[in-house]
Amino acid sequence: MEELQSRGLYGIGIVRSNRKDLPDMLKKNSKLSRGEFEFAVRSCVAAVRWQDSKPVCILSNYHNPKHITTVLRRNQDRSRSKVFCPLAAAEYNKIMGGVDRFDQLGEWYAVGHRSRKWCHRLFFSLVDLVVVNSYVMWKLQKTEADQLTLRLHLACRFISGFSNRKRRGRPIHFQTPKRGVSGVPDELHLEKVGTHFPTKGTTNRRCCQCSTKNKGKRTKVICGNCRVPLCVAP
Repeated sequence: MEELQSRGLYGIGIVRSNRKDLPDMLKKNSKLSRGEFEFAVRSCVAAVRWQDSKPVCILSNYHNPKHITTVLRRNQDRSRSKVFCPLAAAEYNKIMGGVDRFDQLGEWYAVGHRSRKWCHRLFFSLVDLVVVNSYVMWKLQKTEADQLTLRLHLACRFISGFSNRKRRGRPIHFQTPKRGVSGVPDELHLEKVGTHFPTKGTTNRRCCQCSTKNKGKRTKVICGNCRVPLCVAP
């Protein structure tokens, strides 16, 4: 905070009470009533401990810790009442939503998973960062948009019909959809429209889409481009 102040930058943020070189006022477990606060000042940095529903420790290099305001808080009976609050804590609550909102959006559909290599976790975090930022920008262009739809669009674009798994039977995106779930995405339904016209072959061959392990379906229709048997019946 002192370094930021020396460069002409203002900063405010919460801090853990067990961090090194903090005043004892933040570390002691003094019982305060809701709305009460304590503070300590060193150089240009003010440390404030405010009692909300839980203790909140804040550091600021541009607030006067003596300045107070009021905020609305919900009581146990669902009513609202005004509670005294340091001006530093009130202003922090107005600007802290960006980080918490990002964490919330990234946690819904996080791509990260456990890994022994730290670089993998860093890579997954960067992917979540890009997707969440893309979702925020994409949402500005649409009135009704959800993050799952965007992630499905991105996944279909990246996969583009390729897979390293050899499956028998119909692909997963051609199976009967569950109730409330949409069918084939437009990216797959309209991919390469006009290049895969069906043609009639000379012999019956096992359909690569409809046939399963226990039940096979044969057809003379083949794809004109891929030369694989493909049923055209609904």
